Amino acid sequence: MKNVISSIAAILLTVTVFAQQHYRGTIKQQDGSPISFATLRINETDRVFTTDSLGRFNISATGGELEVVVSAVGYKPQNITLDAGQGDTDIVLVPTENVIEEVLVNTGYQILPKERATGSYGQISNSELNTMTTVNILERLEGKVAGLQFDNRSGTSVINVRGLNTFSSGSSKPLIVLDNFPYDGDLNNLNPNDIESVTVLKDAAASSIWGSRAGNGVIVITTKKGKDSSRAAVNIMGNVLITQKPDLFYTPSISSSDFMEVERMLFDNGFYDRAYSSSTKQRTVFSPLIELLYANKDGKVTKEELEQKMDYWSARDYRNDYSKHLLRNALGQQYFATVESNTEKNRMQASLGFDHNNGAQIKSNSERYTFRLSNETTLSKKLSMLVNVAYTESVNKNSATFPSSNLIPGGTRNAIYPYAELIDAGGNPLVIAKNFNRAFADTAGAGKLLDWTYMPLEDVDKSTARTRSGHIAANLQLRYRILESLSGELTYGYENQSGKTSLHYQEESFHARDLINRFSQIVNGEVKYNLPRGGILNNATNHLQAHRIRGQLNFNKKWAQRHGFSWLLGGEISSSNTTQDSYGVYGYDEGVMTSKNVDYINRFPIYGNLAGSQTIPFYTGYSDRMVRYVSMYSNLQYDFLEKYSISMSARRDASNGFGSKINTRWNPLWSTGLAWHVSKEKFMENIAWLDMLKLRSTLGAGGNAVGSSSLEATLVFSSNSPYTNLPYAQVFNPPNPSLKWETVRMLNYGLDFALLNNRLSGAVEFYKKRSYDILSQDVVDPTSGFLTMTKNVGEIESKGVDINLRGSISIDKFRWNPHLNFSYASNTITSFKGGIGTTTNYVNGGVQITPIEGKPLYPVFSYKFAGLDPENGDPQGYLKGELSKNYAQMLADSLQYLNFHGTALPPYYGAFNNDFSYKNFTLSMNILFKWGHYFRKESISYTALFNSWTGHGDFEKRWQKTGDETMTTVPSMVYPGDANRDNFYVRSDANIERGDLIRFQSVRLSYNTSLKVNRYAIRGSLFVGANNLGVIWKKSESTLDPDYLAMPSPKVFTAGLNFQL
Repeated sequence: MKNVISSIAAILLTVTVFAQQHYRGTIKQQDGSPISFATLRINETDRVFTTDSLGRFNISATGGELEVVVSAVGYKPQNITLDAGQGDTDIVLVPTENVIEEVLVNTGYQILPKERATGSYGQISNSELNTMTTVNILERLEGKVAGLQFDNRSGTSVINVRGLNTFSSGSSKPLIVLDNFPYDGDLNNLNPNDIESVTVLKDAAASSIWGSRAGNGVIVITTKKGKDSSRAAVNIMGNVLITQKPDLFYTPSISSSDFMEVERMLFDNGFYDRAYSSSTKQRTVFSPLIELLYANKDGKVTKEELEQKMDYWSARDYRNDYSKHLLRNALGQQYFATVESNTEKNRMQASLGFDHNNGAQIKSNSERYTFRLSNETTLSKKLSMLVNVAYTESVNKNSATFPSSNLIPGGTRNAIYPYAELIDAGGNPLVIAKNFNRAFADTAGAGKLLDWTYMPLEDVDKSTARTRSGHIAANLQLRYRILESLSGELTYGYENQSGKTSLHYQEESFHARDLINRFSQIVNGEVKYNLPRGGILNNATNHLQAHRIRGQLNFNKKWAQRHGFSWLLGGEISSSNTTQDSYGVYGYDEGVMTSKNVDYINRFPIYGNLAGSQTIPFYTGYSDRMVRYVSMYSNLQYDFLEKYSISMSARRDASNGFGSKINTRWNPLWSTGLAWHVSKEKFMENIAWLDMLKLRSTLGAGGNAVGSSSLEATLVFSSNSPYTNLPYAQVFNPPNPSLKWETVRMLNYGLDFALLNNRLSGAVEFYKKRSYDILSQDVVDPTSGFLTMTKNVGEIESKGVDINLRGSISIDKFRWNPHLNFSYASNTITSFKGGIGTTTNYVNGGVQITPIEGKPLYPVFSYKFAGLDPENGDPQGYLKGELSKNYAQMLADSLQYLNFHGTALPPYYGAFNNDFSYKNFTLSMNILFKWGHYFRKESISYTALFNSWTGHGDFEKRWQKTGDETMTTVPSMVYPGDANRDNFYVRSDANIERGDLIRFQSVRLSYNTSLKVNRYAIRGSLFVGANNLGVIWKKSESTLDPDYLAMPSPKVFTAGLNFQL
């Protein structure tokens, strides 16, 4: 017995000793310095250990050899075998800048190594996307890819890839592809935290596989999937975004004292007398000063009281009240979590997101809920299944009657007088004129009608605008390996988006009171409400449903390390149905959700002679649009000795977007490409500083399905005619039997390189594009019943250069990764057979596409300015080469006498992005630059100031006496105003400025750390950042930002936390 006990004790002691084996060592850089917070993961148990500040590790595990994966940020992971008996182990990690990693390109149809690609691709990794914190994925792309241009002049970002290829601004956008299928939904539905990468397909070889929708380039968005790892992971993050309120003082505006000076001058000249004494006086809005001047004239107000009031008003500026009481700094919150679980046969990742934003307008707020699931399952050795499901629900709320920043008063006025008061000293909202003058609003109906006055600060609480939308996108893909080198895919995509917008105007809102009063009649002292009292409810719904199915064969094979061949063949069918309907009710009671019947047929007199007889507004309408595509495509590539590559692709599309007969003429699209890996040649072997050199060239044709016309006549049916009370139809598109698809052909040359142990890498590309059969409006015989129709009338030639440079510099614990991209894009209209407008159509400052043969799509023209007349400050120009002040004839002069400056769209643009890292800190900066373009700044128009109160800060700079012409270009004020004189000056080259600028786009500072809790490693990061920091330098002397002519993009300050377990 004693021997048995001794034996058992010896065995237990042996097991205990065996279980307590230690594996020690140090993880170092190539120069011998330690790497702190590196991780070691044991493959067998999935336990994770972390090095200390000196790079040391100590692993307690059972005896024997341990297979571990060693990794650290900025270093290439290594598989290491540890043996407890060998003592301390030194592990040296290789920095990533010394490793040319294989980059995979996702075209939406296939994933291929970029090394083998002949086409032009721009890629944005997840880490690059995360250098900015935004709620919209597209906002994170600017400045990240050469050739991707953002046009922000209208206040809404418009994206183009390598310039423009069409005359239709609405059809110039690139195709968006989400997880291998075209995406028709709202991009705001996509949570940026769900995005793994973005690939921009820029040339024909890259994008022509997408056919008739790829002429403007393709942006492929790939969401996150489960990774090839056996460990489960949880990731939690939270962000806060603070956005500055809009700057109402950005646009120079006339001061209150100057405005009153003008009003007094006009009053003294009898400018208001006719309107003030007219029987339609009630339709005109008069300012408080004009009312006071007439009161003074009638002896009701003394001169002292008048001057005292003017002194008080001169210090007023309504923008202060507006900004203080109607605007606020927006506050946004983002919360996001992912769960990842991976086994040998299944990879799964699920995410949940919640965004809440209190907008800049005081009554605005929004919420977004997102859910995404990606699950890939290996069903057998040959069959696998991939399921992607994403759902987004958004709710946006605001006031339906939130006033515009210029408080448009109506009554012939387009802007409010600058000294308007919105609130008194006691905090009570004040009345301002709206639609008609105050005297009429105060007395109309002798108190029998609803209150007809307007208080902006109170009115925002009396209405609600609510939009709720839901979006679901789902893909199901089955992959079957037929042979070792041959596989088949069957993919089904489904997309469904529904939205509803409700505008509810309470009876107390000005909108409801105004409409009810207008249709009211007072008969025998009693009010007859032809439009019933109560609220007004307008609802609009929209629904998008898309089905797509694709079948594809993939063949990939290598022979004897000499030949490589890949081929895909497929076809797809898609349909997209969009429906919209709207309806409105009157006399709406929100409490019991009831409304009252209304007579929409008969016409009623409008109270107070504000207008003639009218019918009650009818909001009901319906629309339905179905777009179908049928496509066949193929792509093949042959590689020889892994040095020489040739690729070819072909696709044919048919669509009902052009009418039924177009389907008999399929649109053939194609591409071909060549690539030569020069650095793999024997004669390059001894060039030690050259890591990679590749030459490539592509040629091909893509398409652009505008779909705005048809071979056949199309009709639009409408409800009852106001003249016959019967339903009617009208021809929306006349027939066009010669209609063709728009086609874009592109030639691209590229050079890819990597130097100095991959410390410097990049690409240089040159391209030429030619767009044929461009659609635009053309003048037709008016006896046909139409003035214009859509035809194939033009051609565009484009050329450009894209340069992309990346660096990687490491000194001890400091790392610098600069990224410079630069683009040149030139567009010229080589042929245009469409309608030619008058001269005034072309002096629009380049804010819209204006086709002119030999000019860019956004040309900037102006009248030639010859300075101010020193005698009276009149603007002078040239008529047939002679100095002139004949403004009417100069405005009607031919196009050849206009001054052409260039394009309004920057032909040169790019960005300089930088990542600086030291130990656990990383600083990211993004600087944008643009040059070579022009813009027109607005200025004073005296007729607009006199008639509609539209003033401008240039009034202060106007010519007032001889000699001022040497210091200003702003003309003198003359009475009566001369509209031709104003139009000539405002559209002259005196107001044309260069748009060259350098912009500080974003900055972000993050701190990354790793903690060890039991056997788990928790990685965390903390960051702060800022976006839209403004212009660093600009060539223009104007105070305006050339990128944002109406209102600059506000600064955004961000902070957040991220933890990964």
